[in-house]
Amino acid sequence: MRLSPLLGTVFLVALLLPAGGCASPVGPLNDALSVTVTAEGLVIVNRSTSVIHVLAAERGTLALLDWVPCTAGPDCFEVTAGATRLLPWSKVVGYATGKAEYAVFWWGTVVQADGSLRPDIVYNKIVTR
Repeated sequence: MRLSPLLGTVFLVALLLPAGGCASPVGPLNDALSVTVTAEGLVIVNRSTSVIHVLAAERGTLALLDWVPCTAGPDCFEVTAGATRLLPWSKVVGYATGKAEYAVFWWGTVVQADGSLRPDIVYNKIVTR
């Protein structure tokens, strides 16, 4: 039995569509961040090709937080593509010298139709001091 060229094209598109339909505009950022704990704070390395934003908090403080991922502003810690920045302990929510575990959250942004930014998927990892 021979398929018509149109039916074969529809079949091929149907197979390929799911592979690209859910991709983030900036690409997946789940492996984009590395964190090194130092005496001064957290050294954040952005291994992606996009700007990422970061929030870090002492793990026991997480239940008390009511936060929304930011996209800009002086309190929105940003690491440009391929860059390394120090997030000082003074900027880590709930930091205390006796605390050992910290959650680090990071996300990219998506440009909306009106040109404004909205946070993309939020990723996290736990680091130990």
